[in-house]
Amino acid sequence: MSSFSDSGEWLRDYLDPATPLEEITYVAVDLETTGTTFHRDGILEIALIRYRPGQKQEVFATLLNPGVPIPQASTRVHGITEAMVQNAPTFRDIAPRVAAMTRNTVLVGHSITNLDLSFLNRELRRAGLPPRLNYTLDTFFLGRYLFRTHKRRGLQELARMMGVTVEEGHRALPDARMTMKVWIRALDWFLAQGFRTLRDLMDRGLVDAGYTRRGRQMLEIIRRYRFLHIVYESYVSGRTERVVEPLAVRGDRLDAYCHLREDFRSFHLRRIRRIRPLEARDQEIPIPQD
Repeated sequence: MSSFSDSGEWLRDYLDPATPLEEITYVAVDLETTGTTFHRDGILEIALIRYRPGQKQEVFATLLNPGVPIPQASTRVHGITEAMVQNAPTFRDIAPRVAAMTRNTVLVGHSITNLDLSFLNRELRRAGLPPRLNYTLDTFFLGRYLFRTHKRRGLQELARMMGVTVEEGHRALPDARMTMKVWIRALDWFLAQGFRTLRDLMDRGLVDAGYTRRGRQMLEIIRRYRFLHIVYESYVSGRTERVVEPLAVRGDRLDAYCHLREDFRSFHLRRIRRIRPLEARDQEIPIPQD
């Protein structure tokens, strides 16, 4: 079992809600992967665009060797082949730059909490770095708010509606560029409407919007504690006690490194029966509820 000591750099690098919107650094994140299975699939490509109003953007994008085969179904989506990534760096090679670019930022993405954060934080953990549990802005939900509709819109359709040039293809850098352009247009609108701080967006439900009520409660827990002692009840193993390192919340699941199984696992929030901080097992944490 791994040591449970803290490295010093930890989760509390998300911003004060009173921070003015124009003083925040935003990072658009987009990944291409071999599939959608958290514990099995790998990252093929990553793009990060770091932006602070009034400053020059920093762009980082690269193909990655995922360390697992690329299914044909995946290649049909993004066009990335085994030959293209054969000599590409691994995520571990670029992890320090990813960590540096995303620290003390708000992460922006289209449906960012559906998959990207789980994969990103899994790979940061493999590289010996803490996960990024930053505040998030999801352009999918921003589009719903701005256009007052519940219609599902893809990134390209939203970009067209906001007057952003659409880049074809399903690759990380074009998608990250569109995402950032959409956010910059949205930010200009919010500022013109009198929004001043991150708290103003929070009050409209626009920060961390991609979470269920239960998921949002779990997110607040894992932003406070790096290691959790949980009692989990599964259909296969019954009731077990585990130490987990939370990495992300995705829908009604907690994605984490499980020290019992010594592997990455997804836990249904409804099946978690008890939660305690590892460093204070006599302290009971309320179970997230609907």
